[in-house]
Amino acid sequence: MKNLLLLLTRYHLFLLFLLLELLAFGLLVNYNNYHRSSYINVSASITGGIFARVQRVKDYLILAKSNEQLAAENAQIKNTLVSSYKSNRVSYQDIYDSVYQQQWRYFDCKIAYNSINKQQNILILDKGAKQGIAPDMAVVSNRGVVGIVRNVSNNYCTVLSLLNTNVVISAKLKKSGHFGTLRWDGKNTRYCYLTDIPNHVIIDDGDTIVTSGFSTVFPEGIMIGVAADVNKSDDLNFYQIKVRLTEDFGSLTHVHAVGNMFKQELDSLKKMTGND
Repeated sequence: MKNLLLLLTRYHLFLLFLLLELLAFGLLVNYNNYHRSSYINVSASITGGIFARVQRVKDYLILAKSNEQLAAENAQIKNTLVSSYKSNRVSYQDIYDSVYQQQWRYFDCKIAYNSINKQQNILILDKGAKQGIAPDMAVVSNRGVVGIVRNVSNNYCTVLSLLNTNVVISAKLKKSGHFGTLRWDGKNTRYCYLTDIPNHVIIDDGDTIVTSGFSTVFPEGIMIGVAADVNKSDDLNFYQIKVRLTEDFGSLTHVHAVGNMFKQELDSLKKMTGND
């Protein structure tokens, strides 16, 4: 309070001057039409400018809030789209015949994950135990062999890719029926190698390589690839055939898991004979 009194005492003349100026300005505006009109116009212009700036700030704040609301609504809408859901619909092919009993059942699957740049590549499919998928099922595409189901959860399964150095498949020459073992060497993703084919067999470049059917995993005759290069193995008794794969693993999107409906019975027989 003391400081305020000192301020008023020091500047009382200046403050009195301002008060008289404001009073004179008020009288001038109130009792003179021209000046009153000019004051109103200037005042409206200044006030309007201030209000416009304030409104822009308000609009910005409202827009930010509206954007958040729209984003939330957009997320909600997307969550209702079919593309946001993982389909649990099981699609398979049944073959009925009065003479033959169905052995293989095909399940349509979509690839959720796929690796091709490792030594032990895997895939993950969007079907699992709830949809009928089981370990050791074959996985194929419309163009050829893809791999073998390894682990299964309720709604997903992991697949050992053909591009996995631990995967060995029984394969044969379609032309002659001679069979051997096929595996990937961990290098070029476009080629595997077929071995154990006797050297007396006539093999030409371009000969078709398919699954042999001599396992409980793959049906017979599933496409694998074609012979790209034929060489004698180190012991000269067998060929080592470079096989160009028909499947491009870098472009896979949909595959089929293939279940052998007689697999348990066949495996039991193998165990009984000691031929695991």
